[in-house]
Amino acid sequence: DGVIDLDAFPARDAAPCLLEPPAPVSLPAYAFYEGEQKRVRTYGAATPPDEFLLATPWSVAKRNATLRAPFDAQAAEAAARARELHEEQRVAASLEIYRRGA
Repeated sequence: DGVIDLDAFPARDAAPCLLEPPAPVSLPAYAFYEGEQKRVRTYGAATPPDEFLLATPWSVAKRNATLRAPFDAQAAEAAARARELHEEQRVAASLEIYRRGA
């Protein structure tokens, strides 16, 4: 037949506006965990929890809610800051577009 029903395809999201800043990228919890491990390796393990942190890879720590909680909180805070900054940049960009009359 050669006939294609275009309504059969799922609707796509609107294309992003190139005048707006890109969406924020935030670090996952394991990045904060690895950062803390690097800090402990650099300055030495001063406490038993530091020694445990060095001995525990993320693949094990991610299954332990107690170990993971502070790093999840850091990741959530970083994501919230990134969203706030993105919103400020987006508003600033839209105001600039409005001022130019585009």
